[in-house]
Amino acid sequence: MAANQRQFTGPIADVLAKVEPAQKKGQLGSVRRVDLSAVENRPASVHVGEKKLFVIGLTVAAVGQVRRVINHRRSSCLLVPLSSSPSLS
Repeated sequence: MAANQRQFTGPIADVLAKVEPAQKKGQLGSVRRVDLSAVENRPASVHVGEKKLFVIGLTVAAVGQVRRVINHRRSSCLLVPLSSSPSLS
């Protein structure tokens, strides 16, 4: 990541004020906003990413029927552990 991650912490209004210019400059490729509810004093984490389908092989039957072998792969994953006592500053 070209931008320092620590500069994107704090109240949501302050973070958005920093994210939008960085995104316009091309320093951030994509932005996702995650709302999370967690139980107090319990560990929580957020997994952001997506699964993509990839064709990893083909089987052609004698009658010409084609079957694709498809695999699911995670891409662009980010695992963020969250503290049990959230900071509101």
